Amino acid sequence: MLEIRKSATSFNEREMLQLESIILDRDAPGALVFLKTAVYDKIEQSQRGKLKNLLDGTTDPSQSFNQLQRK
Repeated sequence: MLEIRKSATSFNEREMLQLESIILDRDAPGALVFLKTAVYDKIEQSQRGKLKNLLDGTTDPSQSFNQLQRK
């Protein structure tokens, strides 16, 4: 499940061509597959990496918060 917050992703050339093809062909099933692989999975993977760092015990989340407060 995704954390509900702003996210950004980028598309490579192949994904851009696939997106253009979906729009031109009005390909609803293809659009769902594209959203799952080119958007959802990328955001999920990026969030999983960030959550792992906070929960693996090697970092102290409060330390980074304290550093931000000092600025």
